[in-house]
Amino acid sequence: MSGRETGNIDSNGKFLRALMLKECLEKLIQKENGTYTGLHKLISNSEFLTIAYGNLRKNKGLDTVGVDGATLDGIDNAFFKKLGKDIHTGKYEPKPVRRIYIDKSNGKKRPLGIPSAIDKIPQEAIRIILEHIYEPKFLANSHGFRPNMGCHTALNYYKMRFQVVSWVLNLVISKVLTI
Repeated sequence: MSGRETGNIDSNGKFLRALMLKECLEKLIQKENGTYTGLHKLISNSEFLTIAYGNLRKNKGLDTVGVDGATLDGIDNAFFKKLGKDIHTGKYEPKPVRRIYIDKSNGKKRPLGIPSAIDKIPQEAIRIILEHIYEPKFLANSHGFRPNMGCHTALNYYKMRFQVVSWVLNLVISKVLTI
């Protein structure tokens, strides 16, 4: 494939910018005998890391500093190429997560881990891939931890489906049962 473009990827494995991310993922993530292949190549692709960074830029918590005190200000294409190369060669090593505790309404504290700013980029790349693989497998009535799904979509779903129901309970079984 000397310099020719095939499908959504050119001969060097680069994304053609005009095409949708989903189409690129469908071409790059191959399923062979029930196993997905090509994921490491995708995660180490500098253009894919740039897409992951673009997703992160929308998040208001992006500028939260991790254990290293770094932020993602002032990064450029050379940064993504180096990060992709480090991931590909195995030189990339995530930093420890900074642990803080957030107050809960019941007076207890909930632990929260804050990763290094740089570590958020490969994490987002992995999230994009896993979401692409697993999202189609979820049932329509599965609402937790999914894009554009949550408590309100669950309530609306069950309100439409079971119009005679007037109460819905959300229980955490481990907290309810005492043995």
